[in-house]
Amino acid sequence: MFNTTPFKVINISEEYFPIMKAILIFSIFFILGLNNQLRAQQIKRNIILDLYGRQEQEELKKSFGHNKFLIDKYELQTLIALSYFPELKDVKITFRYKKKISPLMTRPTLWSALFKRPEKRQYIVIISNNSNDNLDPVLFDKMPVNAQIGVLGHELSHISYFLNTSAWGMIKIAFGNLSPKYLDKLEYHTDELTIDHGLGYQLLAWSEFVKNTFTEKYWKGQEKIPEEEINYPRIRERYMHSSTINKILEAHPLYQNIQ
Repeated sequence: MFNTTPFKVINISEEYFPIMKAILIFSIFFILGLNNQLRAQQIKRNIILDLYGRQEQEELKKSFGHNKFLIDKYELQTLIALSYFPELKDVKITFRYKKKISPLMTRPTLWSALFKRPEKRQYIVIISNNSNDNLDPVLFDKMPVNAQIGVLGHELSHISYFLNTSAWGMIKIAFGNLSPKYLDKLEYHTDELTIDHGLGYQLLAWSEFVKNTFTEKYWKGQEKIPEEEINYPRIRERYMHSSTINKILEAHPLYQNIQ
């Protein structure tokens, strides 16, 4: 049976209007404050480590070091990169410094990827300290600071993406890694996320570093070849070229009027 009782009209006395107005204003400021907190880090063209004193470093570690296992020699660069990813504040991430062919790589632990909620997964970021002759020139310890922060931002963008990915989605990503075309799209999108998080100039620094250092002519990233030869389709652009990053930054609302 349906309830046929008519709806009652509630009359709110004018004496409650100031209270309701105060609650509304507080709610607006709370939402704006939360949004500002998510974008709290100022976008910078150049990040200088020497400007971070002991107090600033301690504040970064207190705010963004929870559940993070950091590499001592790269602690500050990592904390700065993490500060642009507030959604990762409580996510467990272990940074390891070891021999690996790939200069950097990020993955969840297998158990957590399959059996834990995305925000409860455990992630590992490996920074290589020894690779092959071809990749050795672009290892992390040979990068300038801004390039280091930029490529860390790229790796953290992977984790940010994984936070919105189910266990089934993680399985599809694992199989997708077998496809060069899939990897092209995944890495390109990860660069887009890095820019959206405010580390566009640092990503550009990494792109320029690789472009000027790497020597494999047709690596699917920043080729050290004449500009007129870079005319192949976007699908080949696994990592953004510096020219692509510059075009995006010029149009991106977060990067307007940055000194």
